[in-house]
Formats: sequence, C-alpha cells, structure tokens
Amino acid sequence: MTTHRVWTSAAVLAAAGAAIAGVLVATQPRASASAGLHWEPCPGQGDPVGMECSQIQVPIDWDHPSGRTITMRLGRLKNTDPQHRLGTVVYNAGGPGPANIPTLPRYAPNLAGLRARFDVATWDPRGASGTWGGEAQEKACEKDGIPFSLPRNRADYDAKARANQAAYQRCRAVDPELFDHLDSRQQARDLEAIRAALDEPALNFIGQSYGAVVATTYLRLFPDRVRAIYLDSVVNHVTDINADDAMHNLELEALFSQFADWCAGDAGCALHSEDVHAVWRKLVANANRVPVPVPGSDPAVSYSGDDMIRTAGAFLASARFAEFATAIDAARHGDALPITGPARAIPGFKPVFPPSSAATECADGDLYSDYSAQQSAVAAGKRLAPDFPAERPAYHSICIGWPQPVANPRAPLPGSGLPPIVGAAAIGDIRNTRAVVDQVPNSTTITVDGIGHGQYLGLGNPCVIPQVNRYFIDGTVPPPNTTCPAP
Repeated sequence: MTTHRVWTSAAVLAAAGAAIAGVLVATQPRASASAGLHWEPCPGQGDPVGMECSQIQVPIDWDHPSGRTITMRLGRLKNTDPQHRLGTVVYNAGGPGPANIPTLPRYAPNLAGLRARFDVATWDPRGASGTWGGEAQEKACEKDGIPFSLPRNRADYDAKARANQAAYQRCRAVDPELFDHLDSRQQARDLEAIRAALDEPALNFIGQSYGAVVATTYLRLFPDRVRAIYLDSVVNHVTDINADDAMHNLELEALFSQFADWCAGDAGCALHSEDVHAVWRKLVANANRVPVPVPGSDPAVSYSGDDMIRTAGAFLASARFAEFATAIDAARHGDALPITGPARAIPGFKPVFPPSSAATECADGDLYSDYSAQQSAVAAGKRLAPDFPAERPAYHSICIGWPQPVANPRAPLPGSGLPPIVGAAAIGDIRNTRAVVDQVPNSTTITVDGIGHGQYLGLGNPCVIPQVNRYFIDGTVPPPNTTCPAP
C-alpha cells in the first residue's frame, strides 16, 4: 500500500508564473511524430482499436552507453482526434517487474478521455516478466520467489541473508549484466530515451504505485525535461526508509480501523459485537506461538501470525471486509485456509517476492543498513502499528543480504525548477503520496475518501480522471484540499 492526493487551481498555476508556462509546452495541437520508431499491430489478439507496438534499443548500463544494448518493447493507444492532438502521455503501472503493455487493453476504457488529446504509451521495463530469459527466467527469477519472513534474532537474520543471496544468485545467473542494472535509475534513463524517441519536447507521465519511483528518479535526473507528472498511490522514494515505514504503519492502522468500524456496524460481520482489534491481536500472537494449519495443503503448511499480517493487506486494501472477518474467525478456530487469500494460488500457500523484482527494490534502497536497524524498525512498528507490529520489517526482509551497493538511493526531489505535479490516493496510500507531491511547490494531491490502490488507471475513478486529464491538457492543477469519493 502507498499514498495519493489533491489538485491546484488555475489561480495557483498562474501564481507560479512564467516558469510554469515555460514548461507546459505543446498546448497547441501537434501532429504525431515518433520519428525513428516503427509502429505495427501488437502480436496479441482482441486488442482495442488504435493499439500498436514498437521497440527501442537502450544500453544495458547507461553509465557505459557504448556497451551491450537490450531491446525493450513499446506499446501505445493512438490519439482519437488527430486535429487536436497535443502529444504523448507515457505511463508505468507499477510493480516492479510486470510487463506494462498487456495492461493497455485493460486500461483503455479509463484512458478514453485522455486519448482525445494524446497518444498514450507504455513499455515493458527492463527485466519485465516474460521478456528476456525464457523458462530459465520464469523459474529462477519469478516462480522461485523470496519468502517474506521476520528474523527473530541475529542467527535468523544471518540465515535469511544467506537464503536471499542464494535466490539472488539463481536469478542473476540467467543474465548477470542485466540483473546488475535493474534499478530505477537505469529505468528512468530508459524513460528519457523513450521520450526522445517519441519526439516529445518534454515528458508527460503517469506513475502508479512503484511507477512513482521511476517518476521521482526521472524528476531528479531530468528536472528540465518535464511537462506534467501525475502520481497515483505512490511508493515513496523521497524520504528515508524509517519515515516511509512510519507513514505506511499509520496507513495500515487506518485501514484496519475502517475494517473494525464496518464490523461494528454490520450484523453480517463474523466478528460483530466483538472487539475486533483484540481478536486480531490475540490471533496473531497465538499463531506466532503455534502456527495454524492450512487444510488441504500438500506438503502441509501452517500460518504464523506474521504470515497472517502479510496476507491481511490484500483483504484490507481491496475492502474485502466480510471475507477478512470470516477468515479471521476461521483461523482462530484452527483453519488458516481462508486467510491465505490470493496466496492460495502460490505453491506453498504463502506470498513470495520475485528475485528479479527484488533486484530493483533492493538496488533502489528499500532495505535497512544492518540487523540493528531492522530491530529498531521492529520496535517502531510496535509503537505505531500495534495491529501490524512487524509488517514493514517483514516486507523489507526480501533485501536482507543484498550484496551490491545501493545504485539509486532515496533522495528528496529538487527544491525548484519543476512544474507543479498532481497526485491522488485513498486510505492506505495517502500519507506517502502527499510526502512526495508536497516536495514540489504549487502541487496538490487529490484525497480519495475511501479505499483503493490506483485511482486513475486501475480503478477508473470518475472524479479523479477528468481532473487529471485537464491537468495534462492545459496545466490546471486542482485546488488544495480537493477530495473525491471512492469509485
């Protein structure tokens, strides 16, 4: 879970003066260019009208651009009104790891209004699922995932480091040079190459979830090449990891409180008339002492309290409250199958993290410096998130033992020289989204009153979409404190 926010008005935009006007170029119609790119129908079937694919060559290591190159696939939905076309908006739907082009048909209905003025393009990022190593990649880098686990002592921590390093190495062996260059700094340089290939004078970009890390990295690298940036339900890469954790912990508690309030007011809740916080905390504590079996698992699997905390987020972030209450009730009576949620489709019935995705997150600094720092994070989690006391350290455990320097460290955005940006987020993402957007003067975040990750692309929020479209068209930032209902 991450965060999003509000809009700024034309008056605020005007107050920003000529600097903004100089960045918000191409408000007059422009003919389609994309010089040097050859667009053709995509290989899939049932694609929406106007969907095309191309490809681009980029250095595998932008610090050594004359070395080996890799091919990345591009996809776009063409503008539907060429006489009023303004340019191209590029998006990254998050991850890290998944291919973006397959999302174009799914997101096409939500992009219909934007396409009246823009082409909408995306790309399959370097290392994306199914794009580089065939069956070897699929097994070593995706299926054989890294478990989320919380080391209880130094010996556990060291053992986790060794296990993680073995997983990294299995994936790295498929293509060592590519594995070593999956950080978001390299991906932001790829994005700049895409902007140039599209013949766009400045970047228009939607960054959803982890796509916001690519966006903020781009803003640090190329602040003078930005026209408009919209960030949705962001992963925070502009504060240190402890501040990020603190905001995430508060979001988790806010989500759980929403669940508890719903249960208190709905007689259909399996925990109605009980203290939901107390029931949950007791279940987690008991399951950490004696894990609860998952009936039907072969080989037999049991769920600890930490395992339940990991899967709880899937229920809460999608407001599947009735299902979550029933799962808690079943688990306290000895059946952990319902609380496995979407993880029941995974061999082993527990969430894991693809090593190729870890190669991005760990190289982007999503890790603690050492065991002592991890223990401090555990203590902070107990204070801020009593219902999820170690959720963040368990998540960051995928990077314990990361053997390389952080290639793309967390860092603030430039204090000046950027146009206003727009964010949007609901409960679960709002604090971290504001933390990012607020670093750019005259920017704003739309607060969505409800629950849901990915308001524009994923959920098609009918209140958010027209405001974001107007921002891309003429630079109008929604007024401060703008709110929208959940879709």
